[in-house]
Amino acid sequence: MTHHDHAEKMCAVTCCPCHIDLEKVKERSNNPKYICGTCGRVANSEQYVCDPQPIS
Repeated sequence: MTHHDHAEKMCAVTCCPCHIDLEKVKERSNNPKYICGTCGRVANSEQYVCDPQPIS
């Protein structure tokens, strides 16, 4: 995984309160199908979490 790839993960998008892009977070988590097994964040697509685990 490159740094750019990780920059798109939910953990990177939400890690710093002063740089959160809420629109990006909303569009990537408005219908979550995956939860990250590492940090617990959720996302619509497995590409946005580091350790994707299906929610159901």
